[in-house]
Amino acid sequence: MSYLESFYLLLFHPLFFLKQSRKPVSLAFITLALATLASISLLPSRSLPGGIILFFFSYLSILIILFFLALFYHYFSELMGGRGKATSLFLSFLYSFIPLSFASPIYITLKTVKAEGIFPLLFLLILFYCLFLQINALKINYTLEDGTAVFIYFLPWILSIVLLLLILFISFFLFALMFFKFSPLPLTF
Repeated sequence: MSYLESFYLLLFHPLFFLKQSRKPVSLAFITLALATLASISLLPSRSLPGGIILFFFSYLSILIILFFLALFYHYFSELMGGRGKATSLFLSFLYSFIPLSFASPIYITLKTVKAEGIFPLLFLLILFYCLFLQINALKINYTLEDGTAVFIYFLPWILSIVLLLLILFISFFLFALMFFKFSPLPLTF
């Protein structure tokens, strides 16, 4: 399959494209670069050197985060009975950012027709579509049920919230011990 065919399938038939066993690796990194550039161009004006540094920092940090997320999802997907490859999931996650490539052109078009007020809503729809593609990438790569794929996808958020609540509870308990001389056990010597 040529790059042009792959790009066409990625744009107009993304779920069919994600089901393909052989996807071009370089197109995944180009897709992420386009999405990163489009997202950075939405930020308020930046100087060229600062924009270049921001692009490379953003690009590398997104790659690192997606790499570790793919490992996390791979572990929990296999724990829940799915079978697949972490590298395929990583590439599918990179491909799922293709809708973000259109954020900047949409904003420019809306600004031209004096309708940029609806851009936040459209940007939210683009982000939800990226989320939809990532959940389906997880589902397709590991042949999971819909509910299982959604649960595994949101598991890092759930674990983060539980960990945050645990830290807050422990901090509150230690604060009460230190400042209010509260002790669950009598301190008699």
